[in-house]
Amino acid sequence: MTNPIKATTKVDRIGSLDFLRGIAILGILVINIESFAYPDPWSPYKYGFDSAIDTHVRFWVYFFTQGKFFGMLTVLFGAGFFIFMERLEHKGLGLSGMDIYLRRLFVLFIIGVAHAYLIWDGDILYHYAACGFFLLFLRTWSIRNLLILIAVVILYMLFNTYQRTAAQQDKLAAYEAALQIPVTNRSEAEIEVMSLQAVYTGEFSRDRKSSDTLHWGEGKVSIGESYITLMGELAPGPDYKLYLSPEFVETEAEFERLKSSMTLVGDVKTFEN
Repeated sequence: MTNPIKATTKVDRIGSLDFLRGIAILGILVINIESFAYPDPWSPYKYGFDSAIDTHVRFWVYFFTQGKFFGMLTVLFGAGFFIFMERLEHKGLGLSGMDIYLRRLFVLFIIGVAHAYLIWDGDILYHYAACGFFLLFLRTWSIRNLLILIAVVILYMLFNTYQRTAAQQDKLAAYEAALQIPVTNRSEAEIEVMSLQAVYTGEFSRDRKSSDTLHWGEGKVSIGESYITLMGELAPGPDYKLYLSPEFVETEAEFERLKSSMTLVGDVKTFEN
């Protein structure tokens, strides 16, 4: 005989787990505030946050929160799964308990997808829901097998992180080496390496307004802290100059209107890469 399904009462809830969930969610909020504040959370210097105090605050926020509260919430998610299933078993629900859990995961997945695609693309709820389905298969595993699986996953993550860090160090070394080469002697590969460290990027296209057979450009523009590169080509001309504009410019009339607010970088002396 099965007992009727009822919502968990306040008395039956485990207060310490609810408390830890609240701490974890507040910690995730701290790390996500950066994403809420401006479009590119990984480059605050683009929006003026580049002082020493900005750097120190960002370092300590990441040091204390990045990854740590996600891990805490993940552990609590797994603990909640086992507690939930155990209580349903004690009520004699059997397979009906699994059905209830799957329905809860499906609702969580729908909420997460709706939030991710309609409100904010940093949502993680649908990730938890997708991973929650695998818990059903792992539930019968022994502690030994679970520990082996955890060790394999950790080793894979460490190896992957090591590979990515080594690749970034190689790129940085190639970038610093390219900076030492005079501009006119840089190869296409060296310019490409420099463009990978860009703070801003843009595109030149032949089909812009006011372009003609004598005035056009095409290719990728990359702007770094100490360089501007073009992987592409410009129509050769006798008196080209490079300006940085606060607004998008496509016609000569727009250029003349904004010229006073632009920054003159210098003369353009090469027209390919």
